[in-house]
Amino acid sequence: MLRRRRRTHSLLRIGDIEINDVEHTVKVNDRYLRLSMKEYALLKILAKEPTRVFSKEELLQEVWGYQSNGHTRTLEAHCSRLRKKLDPTHGRYVVNCWGVGYRLVGP
Repeated sequence: MLRRRRRTHSLLRIGDIEINDVEHTVKVNDRYLRLSMKEYALLKILAKEPTRVFSKEELLQEVWGYQSNGHTRTLEAHCSRLRKKLDPTHGRYVVNCWGVGYRLVGP
């Protein structure tokens, strides 16, 4: 007998944000967002523990696979774009914790 695995949707919700890991889609208030692969990976990491502050070093290692030498602005640029895509008006979801890193907050 051939058994097939049922494909279950891995759906993660944080406030108005809905991340579908099977379809690789993100919705905010029923509006689909177009995210780059790095923005999507960054959002997934932040969404796993929404109130936790992730250090810049952790995020660089997880998303880009390298240690920071202190001279890159890659993370800041991606967080800024992600913040604007999630909430173009207020930019409220991705929060910079000065001197520590970033975290995701609900509305």
